[in-house]
Parts: sequence; structure tokens; C-alpha cells
Amino acid sequence: MHGLPAEHVEAIQRFIGAINEGRSTDAIAMLSADLVPDAAAKRDWSRQFSEIKSIHILAIEPSVPAATAPCRQYKLKLEAHVAADPTAAIPFYGWEDNPNYRWIRLCPAATGAWTITSLGTGP
Repeated sequence: MHGLPAEHVEAIQRFIGAINEGRSTDAIAMLSADLVPDAAAKRDWSRQFSEIKSIHILAIEPSVPAATAPCRQYKLKLEAHVAADPTAAIPFYGWEDNPNYRWIRLCPAATGAWTITSLGTGP
């Protein structure tokens, strides 16, 4: 994580930490309005995050190393343990045996904080 903007690393750590600590409301608050356009989307994200029993960052690297735009995309290497109950709300939602990889895009918000504008299993 050396050489990455400290504020980006901090935002990603705060987001993953909130999920790990079961604070889905705090994690969802970091998502952009495009990712959480309504109450139904908020419930879906909350349900997905609640199925993650633990999650930790193993590595963060730029997805496009030369990108200098205000928005930046990162590839995360994660260790995650997800509920294995087949009746769970979203069982195995894109999660595999560890490690897991996710791409996250950060953009500056009007408040000066960093907002997550995309989160997925690929760039």
C-alpha cells in the first residue's frame, strides 16, 4: 500500500472496516447515490454486507496505475468469510475461497470525503 494516496487507503480501510465490524449503515453511507438510489437498494446492500462474517484487506493496488483523474480505481485483495447458510439472503454473492478480489472506484464528494462509485468483481 506504499505509494498510494493516504486518503484513498484510509477511505478503503474505513469502508472494509465498517463491513467487518457489522456497521453496514456506515459502509452504505460511503456508497454513491448511483449505487444506493433508493430504499430497496439500501436494503440489498445491507443484506449483502450482513452476510459477511469477517473481511480483511490483504493488498490494495491501483487498477490503472497511471490514472490521475479525480476518480481512482483500485484492486483489492481480500480475505473474507461469508455465511455458508444456503438460506441466507445472498449466499455466496460472488465470494470464492480466499483470496477474493474486488475493484473499487473512489471519487471526491462535494463534502471533501471520498465516495465509492463502483464496487465489483471486475474492473
